[in-house]
Amino acid sequence: MAGGLAVTPNGKKLYVTNYGQGGIGVIDTATDTLIRVIQSPSNAGVIVTTGSHAYLTVSGSVWVINTQLGRFACHDSECDRCRISCPQSGWSVGLRRRKLVPGVVGEITALAVTPDSGTLYAIPEGVVIDSTSQPPNIVFAINLDSLTVSAQIRVGDWPSSVTVTPDGAQAYVTNQGPSYIAAANGATDRVTALVETGGFPCCVALARNSGVLWVSNWGGVTVSAIDAGANAILATIPVVSQNEIDFQVSDLVVSPDESTVYVSVFNNSSATQSSYVAAISTSSYTVTLTSPSTGNWDDLYQGLAISADGTILYVVSDNPAPGVLVMNASTLAITATLPVNAAYVPANLALTGTARNSM
Repeated sequence: MAGGLAVTPNGKKLYVTNYGQGGIGVIDTATDTLIRVIQSPSNAGVIVTTGSHAYLTVSGSVWVINTQLGRFACHDSECDRCRISCPQSGWSVGLRRRKLVPGVVGEITALAVTPDSGTLYAIPEGVVIDSTSQPPNIVFAINLDSLTVSAQIRVGDWPSSVTVTPDGAQAYVTNQGPSYIAAANGATDRVTALVETGGFPCCVALARNSGVLWVSNWGGVTVSAIDAGANAILATIPVVSQNEIDFQVSDLVVSPDESTVYVSVFNNSSATQSSYVAAISTSSYTVTLTSPSTGNWDDLYQGLAISADGTILYVVSDNPAPGVLVMNASTLAITATLPVNAAYVPANLALTGTARNSM
């Protein structure tokens, strides 16, 4: 299955990756047609794009794609110069020589890029310290000019997602172990504040104009609204009703006008209960609308993305067939399904600049 999907800043293209089979599909959003497939390794996962370039996770490394040319930055998907890696991965001579970071265990599970395209933040599934595998507690800051890891930021146990302010001054990281969100200074690469959230915060999205962070919490099935400037909780919003058993929330996205937050809801135990998308009003802090079914219970992390004008919502679904659902953002009605062939089956979506793996 695929590991991610990213929307270009102008909203004209979707990039779809496939974890397990390889290939990055490029979809024209105006015509809902596949216009290109970029060859990639079978373990390609999360993808984010700045418009001119895309950054793709492949196991414990990040690869660079020139999106205008539709190929890896140096024309060769097997070339080491396309890869930003860690010393023990054996892929990057430069990083191995500088010994900047410990080795990555497993996948890189989340990415976020600063608006100026200067820094990429990457969350590893695990790290090696003193030859011993450890649970993840760091975020890598990668300098995109030199394509080297410039810092490792200790944020807390089990970081799961990351987002960045428009000026790049702050990065916010959800930590599932201690159930808080960490604010890291972009200049010093140090954590400056911790804000407790609901249990097991999963995903984070930032309303850039209002400065409100929206965090989905697995424990309690809630969404937290946080004032990023004051580092204070504004509201904790229940997402499901009392008769909805074993549901959880995962990916979320903020509409461009910041009036609505969309969150994916899935059932992790019952094949009789389907997944769906819930719309939350940012003014009343209540769920105002839910979508029709977006797939069966095993669609654990349904990724979301929204068009640049805020009218279309994109939702990954593997049931009844692999594809990307196209929804009317106002009504949450499913208007189309973009079929995806076996070469790049989608499993989650990501906004431009932020992405999270679905594994």
